[in-house]
Amino acid sequence: MNYNLSGKTAIVTGASNGVGLSIAQLLCTAGANVVLADRDEILLNEEAEILKKKGNNVITFSGDLTKKLTLNNLVAATVDEFETIEILVNGYRQIELSDALNPDKDNFQKLFDQNFMVSLRLSQIVAKRMINQKNSEENKGDGCIINLSSIADRLILPESFAYSICAASVNQLTRSLAITLADKGIRVNA
Repeated sequence: MNYNLSGKTAIVTGASNGVGLSIAQLLCTAGANVVLADRDEILLNEEAEILKKKGNNVITFSGDLTKKLTLNNLVAATVDEFETIEILVNGYRQIELSDALNPDKDNFQKLFDQNFMVSLRLSQIVAKRMINQKNSEENKGDGCIINLSSIADRLILPESFAYSICAASVNQLTRSLAITLADKGIRVNA
């Protein structure tokens, strides 16, 4: 299938490698302006250079995305460079083993902050921007938020209990935002 996303802008978190990077590459192939966001500045810049050499319009944003100020700065940098945001891909994820019976080794808060809270907070900020765009002359169409999910939400694996809980939380977030934002012209999928 060929998709034409020329003139649309996408933010992709978790874009320095793996699934996030693959999605960013696909969006570039479809003609979108893409903001690669992640913690690893060196990897981001290396991948951005490869994409730029192929004629893609990309910028990078590195920082600790678990911080609300960093998320606000990400959106501001995107708008400064491309003026609008039509697509958000929440791909900032981490998998770590966890011990359900040991609070000192359950990794729950760390994984919850990264795997759930970043998606929640960034979706809130970007959705407000998309709604404002739709109500102004900047309107380039409906918005789209995509949350990367995992079948871990349905698996019972004691060593990955924190990751599984976070995956289930992301799925519920997706359903809740889909209902909340549907009448505002924003699709939310996982």
